[in-house]
Amino acid sequence: MNEAHSELLVKGKHEYFLLLALLNAFSKPAIECVSEHGKDVCSEIGGKCITERDGYYYVSAICMSFGVLFLVFYIIPTARKLQGR
Repeated sequence: MNEAHSELLVKGKHEYFLLLALLNAFSKPAIECVSEHGKDVCSEIGGKCITERDGYYYVSAICMSFGVLFLVFYIIPTARKLQGR
């Protein structure tokens, strides 16, 4: 799968919820909180869907911007200067 990292965090008040989560995991697998099925399974066991996102796209955008600026303001002028010699 090529998607951002996300986890299904199940927080229950009792061990009963953990046992119910294990039983539901084998009968109705829900490893995500995006679809209605995943949200329903999470709420059935008394959990809360928390989606965490990493900074992959932010870091990629910053690095691409830095690369374009470095190319335009340093590499191209330096290459033209060296070709003129």
